Amino acid sequence: MNPISLYLHIPFCVKKCGYCDFLSFEYQPHEIEKYVSYLIKEIKLYGNEIHRPVRSIFFGGGTPSLLSGQMMVDIMNQIKGSFEILPDAEISMEMNPGTVDRDTLKAYQSAGINRISLGVQTLEDNLLKVLDRIHDVQEVKESVKLIHEVGIRNFNLDLMFGLPGQTLENLSHTVAEMIRLGPTHISAYSLKFEEGTPFFESLKKGELTEVEDEIDREMYHYIETKLFEEGFLQYEISNFALPGKACQHNLVYWEKEDYLGIGLGSHGYHLNKRYHNAETFEAYFALIDKNMLPIVFQEEIDGDEDIFEYIILNLRLNKGLGLEKFFIKYGFQFIDQYKAIVDSLLKEGLLKLENDYVALTSRGRDLSNQVFINFL
Repeated sequence: MNPISLYLHIPFCVKKCGYCDFLSFEYQPHEIEKYVSYLIKEIKLYGNEIHRPVRSIFFGGGTPSLLSGQMMVDIMNQIKGSFEILPDAEISMEMNPGTVDRDTLKAYQSAGINRISLGVQTLEDNLLKVLDRIHDVQEVKESVKLIHEVGIRNFNLDLMFGLPGQTLENLSHTVAEMIRLGPTHISAYSLKFEEGTPFFESLKKGELTEVEDEIDREMYHYIETKLFEEGFLQYEISNFALPGKACQHNLVYWEKEDYLGIGLGSHGYHLNKRYHNAETFEAYFALIDKNMLPIVFQEEIDGDEDIFEYIILNLRLNKGLGLEKFFIKYGFQFIDQYKAIVDSLLKEGLLKLENDYVALTSRGRDLSNQVFINFL
């Protein structure tokens, strides 16, 4: 039986960052306790319905590191009781610097957490303030020290570039300091001003300014080059890992494999159906109280949309789209079906064809959206 992955959403933060458009709320301790009890009930409902081994688990948010050690133990015990977790399963959680002490981190580890994703963004205190982050550089260093001391060897640092007021010199300092902290993985994202966020409103008012595209690309190329020099392999447009340390859970998304979205507002993909959960606590709790999964929307993905999603998700990976795997999955040759498009993109230097894979070139990664739209 093919394995499946689990995403669990913890929608609580000490403070919501001005650029964030994820579903999250400032929390009170009693709210998180109630939420965890319902999360456990939802896991149990899935366990009664789906009998597939689990290959990866990811706790995202919000700030999952606001969970107490006992809460994490309780959640993981229910997952272990409801599913078979494969022996080599990757079990990740997002963590905000300064939110976890040694005992809590050890409790997470004893519960099964074997990978941490630390939301650093930058190692410049003035830029952390611009981003509304609640931590400072010293707290980042202390959190990484704890991760090393408890023996979690696999951890990611989030890196954000294209920040208001950020220079290439700032960025180079942050990248160098991040490397010194010893991560196995770095995720690098350009700041986006998402509609509906305080940052978007500040941008419209002229209180914040976007970095010019040329500078944004210069920063991205600097990150690519520097991390390659330090032994990190870029395996996806925004993700870099030491050999053997690519995030297995994220590969599930990009390779369009099945995963369950558990928790408030979570999205899932299962048996060619896309779904998402209720986005208000009232609706989420009410459905679970009826012994129903808290799904409020689901749709079956038709053939053309399925193929398009598969193409663009696989092209995000540096290895690209495997031609043999595509043929086995869909029953026709990718190159034959899209010959005119592929030939044009090869000629423009946006795609390359190597070892039975079609992949983006470096220039293609810069213009990835332009490439993807050709396959609509």
